[in-house]
Amino acid sequence: MRRLIAVVLIAAVALQLTGCEAVQRKFTRKKKREPLRPRFYRAGESETRPHLELYIMHYAYWKSWHGEMTIGSTDNAKRNIMACDEMVSHLDDMKKHLLEEKAEELDKYITRVKEITDEMKRGNFSVMRLGYLKQELSKTGARIERKFYYKKVKEYIKPD
Repeated sequence: MRRLIAVVLIAAVALQLTGCEAVQRKFTRKKKREPLRPRFYRAGESETRPHLELYIMHYAYWKSWHGEMTIGSTDNAKRNIMACDEMVSHLDDMKKHLLEEKAEELDKYITRVKEITDEMKRGNFSVMRLGYLKQELSKTGARIERKFYYKKVKEYIKPD
């Protein structure tokens, strides 16, 4: 009887020490990985469509993001930064379809929007400062709408 207990005890210790590796792996915690945000690139688009059509499309996208940033007025900082980044992206795309002299004029406004975006990315500002930044963005957007509306810059768009 004593020998049986000793054998069972030794077997239990041996099983405990070796364990079943598959079971251990199944129940151990795994590190969570952040999902990568997919990036979409518009490659070769300018070759297939006329410059005017692409300019109109980017103008509409820019206006949409600008409206969301100024009128939508969300308190979500990440959403605001994403909206500013998208605005800059579409303004850059608009610039690609303009002739040099008009592109330089648009570049001034792009620089101002980038400054506002950089300040928002730094964070740590008051609610009043956020209101001021949105107001500046609204003023800049109004100037862009006034000067770069696609019907007004039709003669400055690159020929196909």
